[in-house]
Amino acid sequence: MLHQVLSIVVLFSCILNADTLARSEEVLSDAERAKRTQELSNNLRLSQKFMFHSGYFFIGDLASSHQSGKPRLPLTDNQEQTLKQLDRLLLLAKFAAMDRDADYLEGNPRDFEAYLQRSRQRQRAAVRHGQHMTFTGLLSTTQTRYALQDYISVREWHTFKIYLIQELLELTEPQLKQLKQAQDNYNKSTRPLFLGSMKPKADQKDIRAGINLYKEEYRRASLAILNPIQKIKYDQLKTRPPPIEVLPTTPPLTAADQQRLDLETHSEIFRIIHQQQNQLNLTPKQVEFLQQLTRITQRGLLWIETTQAEQPEEESNATTLFKHTLAEFLKHAEQVALQDILSEPQARQVLAHRI
Repeated sequence: MLHQVLSIVVLFSCILNADTLARSEEVLSDAERAKRTQELSNNLRLSQKFMFHSGYFFIGDLASSHQSGKPRLPLTDNQEQTLKQLDRLLLLAKFAAMDRDADYLEGNPRDFEAYLQRSRQRQRAAVRHGQHMTFTGLLSTTQTRYALQDYISVREWHTFKIYLIQELLELTEPQLKQLKQAQDNYNKSTRPLFLGSMKPKADQKDIRAGINLYKEEYRRASLAILNPIQKIKYDQLKTRPPPIEVLPTTPPLTAADQQRLDLETHSEIFRIIHQQQNQLNLTPKQVEFLQQLTRITQRGLLWIETTQAEQPEEESNATTLFKHTLAEFLKHAEQVALQDILSEPQARQVLAHRI
């Protein structure tokens, strides 16, 4: 069974959340703002030391091992290695971004709240694009369907909170608002019960019955947001998948493959980054991250080519949940570079040079 594995960040999420800022930027004096931004800067650096990371959801967690030592998802050795490399790249690039943010905050900027919000959005987007790299190229269509169905079959309607599942079901903004309202109603109704359960001599059986009642209301409200077409797709996805019997062909990347799949030839974004290295003032760490991303991306492109050569197009289209094309995979690799490895100004500079 696939479980969602979360990165637990001590202090960081609660301290940097915009809701925890007691006063807005407009009412802070220079001295107060300097104290606040210095605290945030220090916490950004400190939180890295207390971060527990066991794999990003649908990336590194797919390659994490059971007690048996086997990955949670049946993978080839090359796939397991590549998913772990992508996961570690995303994490280390996140740490580098946190250090950049800490440096920026030490300048006591007036826009620190908006800046941190944009930074968090970029980091979340990078992970989402990393997940898309998993599903559009690093896994086969069969493995992709297995991973998603295995997760949904266990978690069922709870998965509606997951961005990738929302995207698969094509949930609209009004539907997402309804979903959030259902969750808010559940939280509001069960909060007194959870608090009451901690009292001495609390009737735990009665409290559990009340919680289950509200949970059923939450389930019904969540399922009610789906239209008929979405309901059919959800019913298909929550079916327990059959075991994977045949793993895909995932050959190693040769020197000839690297030359043929040169990203500067296939991607305008990677070409601009290479051509503008000096103007972008890339750090040695950024150069190293881009090299790692290049190798991971080239492997994905090679495996997509291999799959397309082995599998008829009509069969692929019939079973795929995400497009398995060179262009689709490359699009998400570009976004990992822009959102996770490059800084916000560097990314703007690259985009400004697009034809």
